[in-house]
Amino acid sequence: MLEDSLVNSLSTDIMAEAASRLIRGYDIHKRTGIPYGETVSKKDAASRVISDIVEARLIPHFITLLVEMQYIGIMGRKYPISNLSSIVRELQKYGYIFDQNNRIFIENSRMRITKNWGFLREGQEYVFSFLRFDIIDNTRLVRSYPESKIKKTFNDFHAIVRESVTKRNGRIWNMEGDGGLAAFHFSERNLMATLSSMDILHRLFMYNRTGNKLGEPLQIRMAVHNGHYEYSDSMNTMRENEIIKTVHDIESRYSGPNSVTLSETVSIYLDSLLLDQFQPIRIDSNKNYFNYSIRIGD
Repeated sequence: MLEDSLVNSLSTDIMAEAASRLIRGYDIHKRTGIPYGETVSKKDAASRVISDIVEARLIPHFITLLVEMQYIGIMGRKYPISNLSSIVRELQKYGYIFDQNNRIFIENSRMRITKNWGFLREGQEYVFSFLRFDIIDNTRLVRSYPESKIKKTFNDFHAIVRESVTKRNGRIWNMEGDGGLAAFHFSERNLMATLSSMDILHRLFMYNRTGNKLGEPLQIRMAVHNGHYEYSDSMNTMRENEIIKTVHDIESRYSGPNSVTLSETVSIYLDSLLLDQFQPIRIDSNKNYFNYSIRIGD
């Protein structure tokens, strides 16, 4: 279906142009093996482009581009795509939905959840809001209580975090025994990260009163920070990134028990009614952080 749509809708040059927007340096003559100066038929071009797009795992990105070509246009012109609605429905069967705000296809979280939303590309730079969370006194807790109780408590906490994050279209990037990192990328990412952190605090407050089997309340620290990040699946790359180091620093140095601290670059994107719930923390003459806390187990 996709090959026929390309043949019926686009010239060879435009197919190659579309592919080059996703695959750097794309050359239809080199890819088909047809010498320069000879014509690459639309059928040969469509077959080669689709094969290369599939191999690069860029089908959602390519269909997103086709939607853009039809409704917004590229190079000053719109290109009606034959059977585009059918192509979109076929992609949806494989677990993707169209994000109207960002005009891209991302994975349907009801069907599957991956770190990159099924869309982010390795080595590409994006803007994120990061939520760092950490269990306080993890080592002491592990030494003080039976393994079965610790395992259940930590699993319960992880479930709280996972639900609070994913229902706001965030993704867990790292989940260790005592904490981890969540990422938010799409529209209102700073608001979603902030609301997730507050939700986690409130739900943990109730958990400590109704479901916690330890002899004391579970306490956590959190922080939210944002910035540009070159996406990578590598944990080592993530740990070396300055944005990740900063959110970890904010959490460890400026968040007290059962609280979350926002960087100033996050706070500027929040409505004043929400930000009023946070207490400013003076860092230096030019910078403030903002802290929201809840007392758990009093």
